[in-house]
Formats: sequence, structure tokens, C-alpha cells
Amino acid sequence: MLGFGSLLKDYLDYYNISTKEFSDRLNISENELNNILNNSVGIDEKLMNTINRLTNIEIKLIKFAEKQRISINIYQIDLIIKGK
Repeated sequence: MLGFGSLLKDYLDYYNISTKEFSDRLNISENELNNILNNSVGIDEKLMNTINRLTNIEIKLIKFAEKQRISINIYQIDLIIKGK
């Protein structure tokens, strides 16, 4: 599944940052961060800004990736409703 969580997971892996360390920096639980990394939940504007400040990942990219996650989920729901 596409979404910002996948990109953030790659970022954390590349810079060898643990989920515990990053969740502490974000002031959220490690479980919450894991849900974001797995694209199970979205992120709000405040969290986007915090991530931007900590990582220098552009807000435009974060919003674009989140939009993709939402589009994919709507598509999947549509397929389920249609029984495909």
C-alpha cells in the first residue's frame, strides 16, 4: 500500500533511527508510529509539520503521499462493496 508511512519507514531505516527514538521525538506512542509506518492511519497537519521539522521532508511530499494512501483505501473499499 502506498502512503507516507512507507516513505517514513524508509527514511528511518536509511538513517538507522529506531521507532522508539522517533516516536519519542514526535511525542507519540511507538504503537501510534507503527500504525503510521504501516499506513493503517493517517497523520494530521500538526504531525506533518513536526515530521517536516525533524526530517526536512517537504510538506508537499508528505501531503501527496497521504493523499495516495487515502485514494488507495477508497478504491479498496469500492472493490469490496462491488464484491470484486
